[in-house]
Amino acid sequence: MLFWEKIKEKFVKKNFNKNTQENAELEGFLTKITGLKPGNIEIYKRAFVHRSAQVKDENGNDVNFERLEFLGDAVLGLIISVFIFEKAPDKQEGYLTKMRSKIVSRNQLNGVGKQMQLAKRLHPAGNPNLGEDINGDLVEALIGALYIDKGFDATANFIFTKIIDQHFDMEKLEKTIS
Repeated sequence: MLFWEKIKEKFVKKNFNKNTQENAELEGFLTKITGLKPGNIEIYKRAFVHRSAQVKDENGNDVNFERLEFLGDAVLGLIISVFIFEKAPDKQEGYLTKMRSKIVSRNQLNGVGKQMQLAKRLHPAGNPNLGEDINGDLVEALIGALYIDKGFDATANFIFTKIIDQHFDMEKLEKTIS
């Protein structure tokens, strides 16, 4: 079995039930914002569980979005790096780094997450003490889940079409780079 198949298999739950109302609503929401139909809804459910929910799996491990957020942060950074590398072939490393930092900044990701209304899907709902950064955290967790479910190409396409194209004015951002 290939490494990637082992990773995907690890996230498939034995009690996977695609027919529940909750799953159908989440699937519709995800399809609308990503343009892709989720294959494994369970991984996306995890992307919206905050650690304060204190959810555990059958082995007693914490179930929350933080590991997906970690993965999503790395995937986002890689995809944005490739995008900037290709978009600015005449620019030096310093420019590329500054441009990537502008795009993946916490403030920018918080804005994207707010516009996508990701926090409305958060479990537990209604916690007023989570702060603004929860919006960016959920963007990264969603990217991590999407990467596990659909792979690199679909995730890159989502980032290009649903995040960069819809939420960033690249010319304006470029002008803020010295």
